[in-house]
Amino acid sequence: MALGSYFFIVLKCYWNKWIFRLDGELTSCEFFHNTCERRLHLHNYMSKIHKKYVQEEASPNEASLVPSINKEKGNTLAHDDAWDSIMSERFKSRRKILDEACSKHKDFNSKIPGRPISMKMASNILLCHIPKVGSSTWIKHLSKINQRKSLEPHHYFSTSIVSDYLKSLVLDSSSPLFPAVRVITVRPPLERLVSCYRDKYAGGDNITLGVLNPWETAILYGRFHVPLMKSNNMKILKKHDLLSVTFEQFVRHITKAKDCHWRPYYNQCSPCLYNYDYITHLTEFEEDLKYIYQKAKVEEDQLGFGAKVRESSAGGPKPSSPESMFENLPIDLLQKIHKIYRMDFLLFGFEMPSFLQQFEMC
Repeated sequence: MALGSYFFIVLKCYWNKWIFRLDGELTSCEFFHNTCERRLHLHNYMSKIHKKYVQEEASPNEASLVPSINKEKGNTLAHDDAWDSIMSERFKSRRKILDEACSKHKDFNSKIPGRPISMKMASNILLCHIPKVGSSTWIKHLSKINQRKSLEPHHYFSTSIVSDYLKSLVLDSSSPLFPAVRVITVRPPLERLVSCYRDKYAGGDNITLGVLNPWETAILYGRFHVPLMKSNNMKILKKHDLLSVTFEQFVRHITKAKDCHWRPYYNQCSPCLYNYDYITHLTEFEEDLKYIYQKAKVEEDQLGFGAKVRESSAGGPKPSSPESMFENLPIDLLQKIHKIYRMDFLLFGFEMPSFLQQFEMC
């Protein structure tokens, strides 16, 4: 990113008081996406102008425990005892998988960061915010709960307060965060990477930033496009030149560069260290959110809409399955993907495809 463009963005964000962090630090990831108060407005703006850069998809869950949701317009889920029991067991099962994996891999846990990277809060919901995992839907919901056009992070809570609250087995009623429920949302790791590829790199289609305003151009070009070209030893194209990125080039880049859009879950939210009350899955997002809102005493009429994940409108053809995008990658890249995302598969019970399982015995 050109120095002039970077300075302009920093100055503009500072002037409009868009900089908020729990611990006062500033990184490119949180600065440009997670901690800007006007992120939602900009994201909506970008989706209207250039849909190739908008993506948040969820795979249909045919084996849903509660298949009646949203089958017909106006059909709502009755929060009866049977449904509560089913949902309670679902979350207990996910928590059990996590606890067993954390216990089994204690040596690995020592390498996990001691705090979440980004936390969002509204009313009594405390969310570990992970991009490309229903993040835009979460921001929209939490903003609505706060009855604001945009979500203002609770920057006045210190890192230690948030950390202690997340670690506690029995919630302390004297905590300023009480009675917030603690939530993390995940999806199959490879599915998330494909989502990012289709979002930030148009799924292999030709990319041009000429239709975007200078701020969006600076972010996408400086943060995503230039680093990828460098990772692949490509000629550095100008902002308005056409760029087409293959999936192999994208994967090679993410194995070298760190960014919250593809950083592993364990590295962003420290799930073995913190006691999240609810682990939600994007494939069952609507049901999960309905249950959490019920427990958090959030009425759906506060939201003005249902707990529906925004459909994909990103670039490139949608693959028959995320795994099909990886199968023909060079063996060295597959081995690196296995090393980076192995614990995300194990901690959250996602099935590891065979082309990654071959490295389990290495």
